Amino acid sequence: MSGLVDQLQADSLDPKSSISALLRKVKIAAVKLSLPDALEWVQRELDGYKDRSDLPSYREARGNPVAWNPYHGWQPLMFGDDQINEMLSEVTLFDPIGVYESLFDESTSGSLLKPINPSIVTQMNSVTGWDIPKAAIEFPRGVIGNVIEQVRNMILDWSLELARAGITGEGLSFTMEERSRAAGAHIHIGQLNGSFSSGDVVGNNARVNHGSEDRSHNNVSSKSVFRDIENAARSGVPDGVLVRSIIDSVKEMEGASDKTNLLSAYQRFIGLTADHIGVFAPMLPALAALIAS
Repeated sequence: MSGLVDQLQADSLDPKSSISALLRKVKIAAVKLSLPDALEWVQRELDGYKDRSDLPSYREARGNPVAWNPYHGWQPLMFGDDQINEMLSEVTLFDPIGVYESLFDESTSGSLLKPINPSIVTQMNSVTGWDIPKAAIEFPRGVIGNVIEQVRNMILDWSLELARAGITGEGLSFTMEERSRAAGAHIHIGQLNGSFSSGDVVGNNARVNHGSEDRSHNNVSSKSVFRDIENAARSGVPDGVLVRSIIDSVKEMEGASDKTNLLSAYQRFIGLTADHIGVFAPMLPALAALIAS
């Protein structure tokens, strides 16, 4: 069985995977590795946010206020006061991410409505003399999709940094050495730049230091990793057509001219090997280190 960190990477790259299920795997890893920051974040995503001050920027957006007209349906709602218009245009998404995941999957419309509190509608009617039965903020469905993708990307980045620190796990367990590495690496989900003790994790010469042990990913032989993957495909995957496709994706990674092409080829590789992840599990940590470089 592949390690939990490798599972997180594979699931993060699968657009069909449930984001709620993915977060629960993050929760398992965070608890077992004693990473309180990650645990706090994942709990808020699963349970919803209580305070505006805790709400991450990817859960904030802007929309257009609309009012319900019994004869004409939803109509634009505008005030002469720019400050009020600004306030009524704010979209803040506090609910558990599972709510938004279901909403995104079930919605067929290009836009969604977030109801404005009835007490605010009552105040508006009192001040303006209107008789609006209800009001809402209309915003693009893509706002919800962006929240889901932001969380998915953060989990992928976090799992790559764990792998880069030599933390992959075995099944759902981690060794004492891996737990020790996690405690010393200072990996914070969503706060990856410069989170290690030496170097910038997005720089060309990034490296991870654990005490006196230098685990620079620059020492990893990319050619060796790619050849190991190709050999594993030939010996462990029975479908010859699939083997050729996997090897083609490896060639794409090896010949990628920039990070965008590399990530695209990596995503294709993960998709192709999803049903045979155990075959490639021994190579995934080194491959993840190359992708993160």
